[in-house]
Amino acid sequence: MSDQHNAELDARLDEAFRSLPDTEDLRDLRDELRAGLAARVAELEAEGSGPAAAIATAFAELGDVREIAVEVVGPAALRGSDASAEPSRTAQGARAAELSARHRVRPKPAFVVRTVLLGIVAAAGAALTVLTVLGVLATPLWLTILIAVLLVAVPLGVIAGDAVHQETTAHYPVPAGRAAGYGASTFLGFAALGLGAASLTDLSQIWLVIVGAPLLLAAIGWLSYLAATQTNRTKPWLRDLQSHYQGADRFSQDEAAAARFGIYTVVIVVVAIAAFIVLSFTVGFAWSWLALVAGFVVFFVVLARMLFPSGSSESNDTHTNGANRD
Repeated sequence: MSDQHNAELDARLDEAFRSLPDTEDLRDLRDELRAGLAARVAELEAEGSGPAAAIATAFAELGDVREIAVEVVGPAALRGSDASAEPSRTAQGARAAELSARHRVRPKPAFVVRTVLLGIVAAAGAALTVLTVLGVLATPLWLTILIAVLLVAVPLGVIAGDAVHQETTAHYPVPAGRAAGYGASTFLGFAALGLGAASLTDLSQIWLVIVGAPLLLAAIGWLSYLAATQTNRTKPWLRDLQSHYQGADRFSQDEAAAARFGIYTVVIVVVAIAAFIVLSFTVGFAWSWLALVAGFVVFFVVLARMLFPSGSSESNDTHTNGANRD
């Protein structure tokens, strides 16, 4: 059984013991049940069942853990526990910390060193670019472009792709091909921004905006596609924890809403950049930047409307339940 399915087995067993007191006898019982379940899962896999199906079958055969606990330790040992009671915030935090420590994955030293070094290079490149735009440094246009692309966009693209390809305590790594896509799209986005910054040093070089705008659109579209098609990387122990203590993040609970928001974002960016380019050629840079400001404002209005809809299902359910009671 893989580490992923071992983690799923532990998570389901933790859930079964959630409503029971934390006593030494029950901890021993949990360990015994864990060993028995692992052995049964191995038997089912040997008979041809898949890991997920084997785990589900083993738990179905186990039955009600609370009833088993009553038989082993007696009803008096369970006094004061309430299966329907919601754990306190302190208990939630303690359980989350305990699970995080149990499933902790330490970052690879080589990844940490790479990220730090590339971060230093990107910070230095960004500083040089800003100083050039502000006129503090008299850097030739070609060198400004080179700095923005090679010292900023390339390191940040490598960092992005490398980061999602690493296993963390909470998430499984993204496959190498998809991680390369994240890195490449990040590179394109920052390269486009670098070209835009270089254009500010010489406003007559409108070709920088003409080249940079499609690159930025391609980067946003690519990242949106990768995000919309990304499978769930969250490890079972964290999914189990989140399923019981969900916050008010609508996007994490409604995948359709998250996908719609991604599409809206792409549309807003495309329209804003198109308007910026058109206005730059017609009325000039003095007013064209307002298109980007308008796009920025519309983006956050849409974000607020998507996260906090006025006609949420919760409020509708409340009104419906109230009407039914009346």
